[in-house]
Amino acid sequence: MLISSLEEIIPVLEDAHKKTPIEPRIEKLENLLSIDKETFREREPFLSQKIFPIVLARIDDKPRVSEVALKVGKFFVEHFSIQVFPLICSFFFENMREHSKWRTKEGALILINDYMKRVEFNDRDLLSASLPELVNNITTLPVSYTHLRAHETRHDLVCR
Repeated sequence: MLISSLEEIIPVLEDAHKKTPIEPRIEKLENLLSIDKETFREREPFLSQKIFPIVLARIDDKPRVSEVALKVGKFFVEHFSIQVFPLICSFFFENMREHSKWRTKEGALILINDYMKRVEFNDRDLLSASLPELVNNITTLPVSYTHLRAHETRHDLVCR
């Protein structure tokens, strides 16, 4: 899939009005599932910056579109490199704000959970470095990294 064809997907995915048929959105979302690993790596900047936010928005679409959008979100999370973690987190958190719709919030939570499991497994240092930002976005109470470390249990230390 070429970037030009990826760019052609954007207007179709963004056209989600009440009277717009869902089939074109489902078709374009399903096309995203056919991207091979090599192409995904080559197109990752475009996919992460332009396509992924739209996929997250489609989670709040009609049920069939929402289901496919979540599947595409999981596919992206599975294929994104660890280096895009901070960018992806910003999209997750933007979709968990007060103004966000509940399905979008739920989808963002599901996807960030999947992504954090990947990051924890593959790059715990990056997860540790991102922890203050994660905590500040997840909670309204400011919590320092030192404060979190103070609450680690012996079990947490053994698991490392």
